[in-house]
Amino acid sequence: MQGRLRLAASPSRPQRACGAGTPITIVLADDHRSIRRNLRALLDAEDEIEVIAELVDLESTTRQIRRRRPHVLIIDLRLPNGSALSAIEELRRSAPDTQIVALTMEASRSVATQVLDAGAVGYVLKEHSDRDLLPAVRAAARRERYVSPGI
Repeated sequence: MQGRLRLAASPSRPQRACGAGTPITIVLADDHRSIRRNLRALLDAEDEIEVIAELVDLESTTRQIRRRRPHVLIIDLRLPNGSALSAIEELRRSAPDTQIVALTMEASRSVATQVLDAGAVGYVLKEHSDRDLLPAVRAAARRERYVSPGI
């Protein structure tokens, strides 16, 4: 995927069950309370999705991902305490079953490529999260990529 963006399935790996009666577990990491509240409301409206934690910085996010092992992490690329890109790379190694969806204001093809190359399976623009977040979460649970249209 080096240098190009396209929608494609991730390489196959053993998959933990989600769906078919088992909810997709989500950790939501964003340092803005109002954004977390709105995203949580969107996610909580779906029967097959369960938000199990809300976090505000990279340190607590990486710690909780390793401990709780959700199906999907939704992570703001601009969290305090370090580089989200480095955290994505590290989580790919330490929590390979957790799929990562990046949430950002950055409508940049080059940034999206870096994030996906680091190991995220989704790239969602905050301005379109009401439209794109649920399809991105469902794609991530299937280990498929999702990129907001227009990137």
